[in-house]
Amino acid sequence: MKIKLFICIFILFIGLIIGAQWYRLYIFPFPQLHEWKSGGEISGQPYVEYSDKLVITTYSKHTPVFLDRLYFDSISDNRLEGLYLVQIPRHYHDNIRIKPSKDLIIYRAISDNNNNLHYDNNNWDSSDIQINIEGRSTSHTKVIKKLFPANKLIDLTPGGPIASDPIFIMVKDYVTPSLKFKILN
Repeated sequence: MKIKLFICIFILFIGLIIGAQWYRLYIFPFPQLHEWKSGGEISGQPYVEYSDKLVITTYSKHTPVFLDRLYFDSISDNRLEGLYLVQIPRHYHDNIRIKPSKDLIIYRAISDNNNNLHYDNNNWDSSDIQINIEGRSTSHTKVIKKLFPANKLIDLTPGGPIASDPIFIMVKDYVTPSLKFKILN
């Protein structure tokens, strides 16, 4: 009886070790299961579920700039503080359309190894704002800007092809009201 119990415990222990190694090495069927769960191609990143909608938030340092990644600006230039941030997925492919009721200055964080020709052709100005959003495939290290007049439809490309470019928006002649409370942790 003791020998059968010992053999069962030994087989269970060996099975747990082999299963843990199988999972760690990401061997069949784990890649297929993750692809099936995400409904698409595996990009080397852990699967993160996100909404198809874009999120607009007020930017502050250590705010993730992408909707589906925890990448943030490590420099935290104060001139970006309080601007609106349009959080889009890191590998977004659709254009972003904005209809402003006031004049806007749109800031885009760009990368050196992304194809930035669409900015050169549309008269974007360079900015002296410092930024460093490090990602796995590319890092956004430059900020460009452009003034857009009110009541004209703005059609922004997402950036790329390596990664989409973060979007910061400043509404001209508008001061964001301060919160009348604080959350303590």
